Amino acid sequence: MEEQCSPLGWGHCYQEERIEELRHLYRTWELEATILSAKEGDRKARNRIHPS
Repeated sequence: MEEQCSPLGWGHCYQEERIEELRHLYRTWELEATILSAKEGDRKARNRIHPS
């Protein structure tokens, strides 16, 4: 990887860093969406058991 991050390969290195950053953001978004979905499911189940 070091040789790819030489002055001639900086564009490639930067692109790989950006791709990894986007992957991280997507995984974070997926986890947040899963958490929200679970909370919503829990709320609905509680409302069925104990209606307001």
